[in-house]
Amino acid sequence: MYRLKTASRRIAEVLTALAEGLDLSAAVRAFGRGEGTKRCWLARAGAHGEQLHEQHFRDLWLEHVQLDKLVVQMRAKGRKMWLWVALEAETKLMPVLQLGPRTQEMAHGVVHSLRAMLAPGCVPAFTSDGWNLYFYR
Repeated sequence: MYRLKTASRRIAEVLTALAEGLDLSAAVRAFGRGEGTKRCWLARAGAHGEQLHEQHFRDLWLEHVQLDKLVVQMRAKGRKMWLWVALEAETKLMPVLQLGPRTQEMAHGVVHSLRAMLAPGCVPAFTSDGWNLYFYR
């Protein structure tokens, strides 16, 4: 959030409200500034979060990973999407969260994303909801 003209405390308030579900147009009315400004803040915060994730979620040693997916109703699009999750059973660490369709390609993408984060030689125990498309046929 470097070099922004708005105070970081105010940006944090706006981003928190948006994360809690406040609509972007409502945030403009409630906090002022334009929609483009809010979108810029969201993009920068997302990029920063991605950098932190890449830096800290590598060479993980996980014992037990649970794979699951949750259906998400997209308000703006009026359609269903799936939130794919890889969750470490003991610590509840979520190294992988992906939003996409309910396909074998997405299931494999989650597993391969997780593999890229694991330490060499780490082979965790996997449990799932029993959906067989996580595995190759």
